[in-house]
Amino acid sequence: MKSIKQITITLLISIVLLGGIFLLARSGNTDNPAPVPSGGIQASLKVAEPYYDFGSISMASGEVSRKFSLKNDSVEPITIRKVYT
Repeated sequence: MKSIKQITITLLISIVLLGGIFLLARSGNTDNPAPVPSGGIQASLKVAEPYYDFGSISMASGEVSRKFSLKNDSVEPITIRKVYT
């Protein structure tokens, strides 16, 4: 049988690791603009509402959607290659 000390140490290490994973997952900084390709003109894409909380959605309820309005403040075209939800 494991001693209380071994169980306590294992539990503390698990909590620290899970907390670190949680913090890393939430640390995505969305305030910084996307990187500009070298030699290119910097484009500016503005969004009025950058976040929307859909709340809890059950799989049985079906799909949900939300429209976000984007504005290109530059003269150069902008290509959106990925969107993360």
